[in-house]
Amino acid sequence: ASFTMDSSSILFENISTTKMKCGKHAIEPIFIQMLQQATNYRIKNKQLLLFKGKSMLGLFTRKKD
Repeated sequence: ASFTMDSSSILFENISTTKMKCGKHAIEPIFIQMLQQATNYRIKNKQLLLFKGKSMLGLFTRKKD
């Protein structure tokens, strides 16, 4: 995959995955769809927020050690 970004917009392209199946509860397709739909982002309180327009698609925090 690749991405481009500036101060507020983000675009993910050429996302690929393995053919390995992760079971009926796999979230991978939903996660990839979210990345493909993302048009902008914000970083707030050490969190990454992804948006499509004004609608928030996802919120990510750093993994704690």
